[in-house]
Formats: sequence, structure tokens, C-alpha cells
Amino acid sequence: MAKSLVLRLALFYQWLNRLINSMALQLKLWNCIKHDGSRVLVAMPGCCHMAIASTEFLKSSDPGCNVYVILNGVTAWEAKQFKQSMTAHNVRVIQLQAWPGLNGAPLPHCKVLNILIMSCSCVFWAVDHDCFVLNNALLLQTERQLLHGRNVAASLFSSPTSINHVNKPHTFLVCINPPLMRKVFSKYHISACPTQWATLSSEARKCLLSLGFSEDMKPEPRAGCWADTLATAALLAYQEGTPYYFPRSYPPGFHLNQVAIHFGNTSNPEFSPLPAPYDDQALARVRYSRIGAYAWRMLLERPSCFGFKEKYLSRRPDLSDQEKLECGLRDAKVPQSLISDIKSLISSRL
Repeated sequence: MAKSLVLRLALFYQWLNRLINSMALQLKLWNCIKHDGSRVLVAMPGCCHMAIASTEFLKSSDPGCNVYVILNGVTAWEAKQFKQSMTAHNVRVIQLQAWPGLNGAPLPHCKVLNILIMSCSCVFWAVDHDCFVLNNALLLQTERQLLHGRNVAASLFSSPTSINHVNKPHTFLVCINPPLMRKVFSKYHISACPTQWATLSSEARKCLLSLGFSEDMKPEPRAGCWADTLATAALLAYQEGTPYYFPRSYPPGFHLNQVAIHFGNTSNPEFSPLPAPYDDQALARVRYSRIGAYAWRMLLERPSCFGFKEKYLSRRPDLSDQEKLECGLRDAKVPQSLISDIKSLISSRL
């Protein structure tokens, strides 16, 4: 009985700690974003150099844009180095400590999005640290579309779902209308976080069933949850008549285009082994993983990122050899022309 009491007290402490930390973050972010179209970028531990490069791309595409960078659980050394690297840019940095209630880990990305949505009144862009904006014109046009008040959010990256006429948005680069999104959250008792069918309200399940989804008919196959970050809100908003707006439908895998490039597999970069025997889907996953790890490594060569190079590579000696990584890309059937394009992109917008 004593053990059971200790366990309950520990769980209560963890819940209370998360609640207090979330409230503290909400107070820190409350109404701090005062301009429609602001870009909010979240930097993660071990990836601050990528956030610097992403910020430089944002400022290069639109020098006058308002950029907020949330340092989510990074170390004191990373925060200091990041701020020093940002002195030439007009960027507001908001530092969040690693939360004890989460065993020192950063606050989950979906919770940061959730707090931003609950705290802000202005239309804003949420930008992943490994997403690089090349052309601002489409972003401005998308902002104007959302300001009309007919779309809950907009995404440039999406996947088809099992229901033909409904797309699932990805959150690499997403523009959000917080007041409309809050209405969906409130009506269906959901948040930005991944959802399980069993925990959805009866109203939400009824709405999703009318679209053709069910407990077994998920938006996309995914272990561990019924729908990923903001996906449930997107489906419910579609039925509400305030759907996501898709100015482009770039696939979630690595895709070169003229507007925004997303590198995946960078929060914990891994140079995945080649599948044996080969199959197209497994090789595509390896290619995606290796491109992300290669970008993580090569971005350390940008002058603004030099301050992170020594410490980051001391922790990841497996990613230090550039030639070996490039050879690994060729082994994964990445064309040399694409490797050259990636190298050119990484060294641009200095």
C-alpha cells in the first residue's frame, strides 16, 4: 500500500509540474506575438545551428518580417551561443528551460504549438528548425487568405489520407489562425497534440465518422496514435467549414522546390543502415534519414554556425566525416546532382 501511495504521489507531482510549467510558458508567450504573419521558430537541443540557418533564410526572404525563436530546453551554453549568433538580426529569443517534470527533456513540440495557439490572437507561422524558406511571396499570399477568416490554418506540406477529398497537413511550415483554431479545440475538446480514438469526445468521433474515418480507418498509418499533431483539428475544421488551406501540397519526404525546403531526421540525426534486401519504401526511408543527417552535419560549416561545430561533433563523431557521409548518400541512390543542389542550398543566404 505504501508503494502504491508513493507511485500516486509521484504521478501527481509529475502532472502538477507539467501544469505549472505549461502555465509559466503560456504567461511568457501571452500576447507577445503582436503582428500578423510573424514567424515563430522552435530550436531544439543539438540543433541550434539549424535554427540559426533557418532564421537567416527567413530574414533573407523577408528582411522586415518579425521572427521569434523559442529555445526549447536547450543548454545554457547553446542558448548563449545562439544569442551571440543572432546579434546581427532583429530576432526576439524566448528561452524555455528543460522541464524537470519531463525528466529534463524539452517540452513536446505539440505542447509548444498548443500554448502558442491558446496565447496568441494574430495569424502566425510556425516554422520547424530544419525548414528553410526560399521565397516569401507565397507566404504573404497565404497570410492574406487566412486573414479572411475562412481557414483555420494553412500548410505547404501534406499527405493524402484514406478519404480521397481530405488531406492531412504536416507541421514543418504551418500558418495558424489562433481564434478559429481555438473554436475547434473548444467545441470538440481536443488540442494540438496527437490523439487516440478512444479519448476523443463523442462529438469529435461523430464528426469524424461522418467524414468516413473510424477507429480502424486512420488518417494515415502510424504506430502509437490515431492522428498526429494538429491532424485531428484539421479534419474537424474541414467538417466545420473552415478547412486548412493548401497553397502547395509538397510531400513530407525531402523535396526540392522554390518555396520551402524541409530536412527531416535532424532532432536526433541518424545515418540509417541500408535495408537488406532492398525495397523501394525502405530505401526511401533510409534516403530521407541520411539526407537529414548530412544537412545537420554540413550546416555546421556555415560561418554563423561555427560556434557549435566543435561541441556538437564531439558528441556525434559518427557524423564528422563529410566525405564518408556523401559517399553514404550515393550508396542510398541519391543522385549526385541532388547532392550538389543540397550543398548549394546549405551554403546560400549567408
